[in-house]
Amino acid sequence: MVKIAIVKLSAMGDIVHAMITLQGIKAQLPDAQIDWIVEEGFSGLLVHNPDIDHILPVRLKALKQCRSCLFAEVRKIKTYAKNNYDVVIDLQGLIKSGVLARMLGPAVGFDRHSIREQAASFFYRKSFHIPYDENVIYRNIQLVDAVLGITTSREQIRRKAPFLFFDEEERNKTASFLRRDQKNIIYILGSSWESKIYPREKLATVIKALGENALLVWGSEQEQASALLLADQCDAIPLPRLTLGGLKALISEAALVIGG
Repeated sequence: MVKIAIVKLSAMGDIVHAMITLQGIKAQLPDAQIDWIVEEGFSGLLVHNPDIDHILPVRLKALKQCRSCLFAEVRKIKTYAKNNYDVVIDLQGLIKSGVLARMLGPAVGFDRHSIREQAASFFYRKSFHIPYDENVIYRNIQLVDAVLGITTSREQIRRKAPFLFFDEEERNKTASFLRRDQKNIIYILGSSWESKIYPREKLATVIKALGENALLVWGSEQEQASALLLADQCDAIPLPRLTLGGLKALISEAALVIGG
């Protein structure tokens, strides 16, 4: 049994794009153990996924405010390393993820010419050239395939099964927001990058043009304020703050999701 660790720490959309690799691995290496190292705040995205054996949270982002927490994080990572992985695949491509992958075991990742932070490749035992301008989903799959010696076709990717899992309690909590007589369209107002946030005035135009049951999802107070302003401008419903499980349940019923 091959023991694989995947390092993809954040952010929400990047983790979702990387999760598509799991089905390809399990289709060809069904007995593989797959553990996923992720920022604690995003671990809920991975919960209930049957292709993941262990979700291993870290709090590297918290180190910006808590320098004294560094030693606790190092001890935690060293504990994870006792799992004796055969390979550690860094899908993040940052210096911090490269260091983390190196601490966990035999680290591999993108080469210096196909990575955002070139110095990260220094920490890999082996690196692979995957064109940086390639679609991020295909980049992730090409790297995983090259590392594990498997082949995942684009047809397999297109025909992938659902991979965001949740429990019935989360489904029941979001059911009241959904309409059966209209299409449910989810608008996610936030993003990790300010440049990815669509201007509110233009988003209002989109909501008015599409109509249907427009549901506004927010995560911060600023995003909540934006949701309330949008609701005043057009026929849209600001939702209460959702857990990641609740968001997954909501998305599973959506006809369309629009976000940064």
